[in-house]
Amino acid sequence: AWATAADPADPDLWYASVSRGPYAAHSRGDGQARLLRSRGNGWERIDSWGDEPALRRMPYALAALPDQPGRLLVGLRGGSMLVTGDAGDTWSRLEPALPDVIALATAPA
Repeated sequence: AWATAADPADPDLWYASVSRGPYAAHSRGDGQARLLRSRGNGWERIDSWGDEPALRRMPYALAALPDQPGRLLVGLRGGSMLVTGDAGDTWSRLEPALPDVIALATAPA
């Protein structure tokens, strides 16, 4: 496991990024990674944002946005950014990509 986030509006809603091993997670290729969600009843895979190489990188950074239940920002190794507004059921890709994303922080508006 690498990154975790909890939804500020729902203490049972958690996210975690995992990979099958450190070499895959931190290499420049396929991170063999998964993004998981738990609503207090076990973990399910929610990284349904695509299979192109840039989107198969390790989710290094997760940020649940304050005052926006179900909204999660995900930063992948390699710079791709994704956002969901429905706790990971659907995803949108943010542009432009950054050189790399290793951490995210949120602040109140």
